[in-house]
Amino acid sequence: MHGIHNATVREEADSNWSSGLTLWDRLHGTQRLNVPQDIIVIGVPAYRAPAELTVSRLLTMPFGKQPSALNSSAATRQDQGEALAPRRHMLR
Repeated sequence: MHGIHNATVREEADSNWSSGLTLWDRLHGTQRLNVPQDIIVIGVPAYRAPAELTVSRLLTMPFGKQPSALNSSAATRQDQGEALAPRRHMLR
């Protein structure tokens, strides 16, 4: 469930909010279990490039202008296509 919540696909990231008691997700209709773990790409869509993930960049990031991709909806699973490789190290 947690891997789905951290996906780059907006519909997946907007699901599985509860951190222990899944009753809340069931009550609010946000529980999602139908995404195979091996196709999930985790992260923030605006920061997929390794150059954006250096220690110095991460420390200065809160003080700079944020990319507009953070404010728009993330891609759908169909939009991602084959461009994003699945993360096979996800917790199962």
